[in-house]
Amino acid sequence: MVGLRHLPSSMRFALGSATLRRRRNPSVDLQIILVILGTAGVVSAALSALKGVLDQVPDVIRSWRRVVAEARRTRADDGGDGTR
Repeated sequence: MVGLRHLPSSMRFALGSATLRRRRNPSVDLQIILVILGTAGVVSAALSALKGVLDQVPDVIRSWRRVVAEARRTRADDGGDGTR
């Protein structure tokens, strides 16, 4: 309240309490921003990896169905006993 010394004390209190005070150190604010950006980057990378895995699921299911169909065909050709 250096600039308010010439005012009466009741006015100084009213004006002094209305001024904005610094809540924290600016470096803390920067750290919070970096944490938010870092977290967003990790989430983005995880979602991208998950999308890549999920994109492969239909191909895996198709391949599995082909393997099962071929196994059934082979078993039917052998007469069901598994020997040739």
